[in-house]
Amino acid sequence: MKDRFSITTYSVQSILGLIDHGDIAIPEIQRPFVWDSTKVRDLMDSLYHGYPTGYLITWKNPDVKIKGGGTAEGKTVLIDGQQRVTAMMAALAGLPVLNDDYESKRIKIAFNPLYDGNDTPFAVLTPFIDKDPAWISDISVLFAPDFSSFKFITNYIAANEGCNPDAVSSRIDDLKAIAARQLGCIAVDADCTIDEVFIRINSKGAVLSQADFAMSKIAADEEHGGNMLRKAIDYYCHLAVKPEFWETVRAHDREFMTSEYADKVEWLRNDRDDMTPTTTMYYVLHSCTCSAVENSPTWSLCSQAATSKQETIKVKLLIDLSKNFMMA
Repeated sequence: MKDRFSITTYSVQSILGLIDHGDIAIPEIQRPFVWDSTKVRDLMDSLYHGYPTGYLITWKNPDVKIKGGGTAEGKTVLIDGQQRVTAMMAALAGLPVLNDDYESKRIKIAFNPLYDGNDTPFAVLTPFIDKDPAWISDISVLFAPDFSSFKFITNYIAANEGCNPDAVSSRIDDLKAIAARQLGCIAVDADCTIDEVFIRINSKGAVLSQADFAMSKIAADEEHGGNMLRKAIDYYCHLAVKPEFWETVRAHDREFMTSEYADKVEWLRNDRDDMTPTTTMYYVLHSCTCSAVENSPTWSLCSQAATSKQETIKVKLLIDLSKNFMMA
């Protein structure tokens, strides 16, 4: 039996360039950016010191829905490594990211060329660090196309009297070398199915919750509008603990607001004290087009309760509904 994948390498700079030009796309069924800032810092530290950061997995399939709308026709889809790539885009390219509440934010990672400790010269930017001339407040400035190493190092040395110019220059060069670090990339054959990619393959990478797997499975059912159903469940779970989140949905997801689900979720969020979360979500699903499937293989993915309130609600909903709805 032939291999269902091939392996190659790309530099960090190449990966970010391919994403910036739209040649690599992030599928709609992937998770939002959920890393906290310290994980972004740790990734920068690993790249700086030349440690392995794990393989990316890509898939060239023209029918996969991608973030921002449309399909992946002509594009390579990133199916594992979204969090790492998004972290690099945030820290190195200086781009804002959307968190799981669809809020845009900047993550600034600082670097201290004079640091001589035993842990890391990187830090998440704080007001205290921002005032310390020994720290470079935002490393993304070093990766800008018009960056001048000579001018930058000259100014840094002037602001830090008595520092060793050669040591500063060497560490700045080491930092900029992150752009040339090689990342392993596994390219999955185009003829692999959605189940093979997002359950068999992607489950071996970053750990996803039971709800994440089930939500990916729902979103993959294009025939029954699975992506909108996935959004309805996710938005409802957010609204169950954060009612003001509805205004964020209104502002950032016009496609959902014009779908059949928007009115139903709007109705659910208005003080439905007489209905439990499971009953109310059942109403949404039952009133929309769904496929009825028994003995779902996704059932086992939802068998344990999650820790956060939102995830607990989501898992309970999926357990209750997976016997009858679109998770085959």
